Amino acid sequence: MAKTSTLYNLADYIDTILNGTAEEKLPLSMRYYEIAESEALIKSLGIKGEKFTIRYGVITRHKNKDAAHNLTATEWKELCEKINQPLFVTSDGKSFTLFLDICREGKVMLVGVTVRQTGKTQFVNAVDTVFFTNHFTRGGKMIYVKQKITVAQQALLNGLNSVNIKLYRAT
Repeated sequence: MAKTSTLYNLADYIDTILNGTAEEKLPLSMRYYEIAESEALIKSLGIKGEKFTIRYGVITRHKNKDAAHNLTATEWKELCEKINQPLFVTSDGKSFTLFLDICREGKVMLVGVTVRQTGKTQFVNAVDTVFFTNHFTRGGKMIYVKQKITVAQQALLNGLNSVNIKLYRAT
């Protein structure tokens, strides 16, 4: 399993974190996991950390919290792959929420990923929460909307309370 400096690759460990025995999970606790390296688009939005990271405790706090926060291992892996390709991004000045399209039970769903930058050096973008949503309700200013989208992504956006998204695209 891949280890990146002091960070462990989330995709390699998520199955055990979510479904392992207490004995299997113990050595994985109290660790930080790398979701992905930040790409140029993300950095251009002001999300300047070199990597997206998440603490073990954030993942386990979400497990079985409620349907909106309970991602499967497959959904976490898809999140790792798509975090640098958000459909849209908002910011309240202190944190950013990236909205991604993730497949759940054969249906494309919207997932919000709220990140904050840690420390004055901003080496990492720390994920604070991850949630499924069926409408756009997060506060903050719209700072990015993806211009080229698939038919499935457009259908997802059409089903949202997405007035802000449509207005942003029109400007």
